[in-house]
Amino acid sequence: MMYDKEGWAAEVLIDRGQRPPSWYYEEPDVPPGFDFMMSEFSDLSTERQIGLAIGPIPVSKIRERQRELDLDAWAGTVFKTVITAMDAEFRAWVSREKERNAKSHDGLSNKSGGRSGGRKVRHKGR
Repeated sequence: MMYDKEGWAAEVLIDRGQRPPSWYYEEPDVPPGFDFMMSEFSDLSTERQIGLAIGPIPVSKIRERQRELDLDAWAGTVFKTVITAMDAEFRAWVSREKERNAKSHDGLSNKSGGRSGGRKVRHKGR
């Protein structure tokens, strides 16, 4: 992930004859099919229901996409398994981020005594 954010800077260093940071060499190789699966996951993610929490990608939409891609039984099973696993991990990450953000916001709002920062707010005419 670091390469996605800062990889261009490391490449500039190399162009200048300087040594890039160590993380530049630690970037994992991307397996074949990775870009395809990420693209499909991104497209299928638009099919999920969103309310108080994000829902899973509907299996019916995954199967529909399998048919559109004309995948055989084996490839279809792999496709569904990978998309479902990516979706589960994504939803778990969103849940963790929500909890983390809620904890950080709770700490801030309780210290200040509410939105007014502990002051009484007077309204005209009252």
